[in-house]
Amino acid sequence: MVKEIKNEKEVYFECEACRLLYKEKSWAIKCQEWCSQNKSCNLGIIKHVIKDGK
Repeated sequence: MVKEIKNEKEVYFECEACRLLYKEKSWAIKCQEWCSQNKSCNLGIIKHVIKDGK
C-alpha cells in the first residue's frame, strides 16, 4: 500500500519500499509493486518522481 502525504497545497503518494514521491497515486502503486517484486528501481517509473521522500 502506498502512503498518502498531505501538505498545505498538495497531496503526494509515497512508495513505501524506496520512499520516492509521486503526484499520481497510480505511479506510486506501480513503483511499490516493482520495488517489492524486483528489489530495484525501474527508470520508466521513477522518471515520474517529484522529489525524494527522505
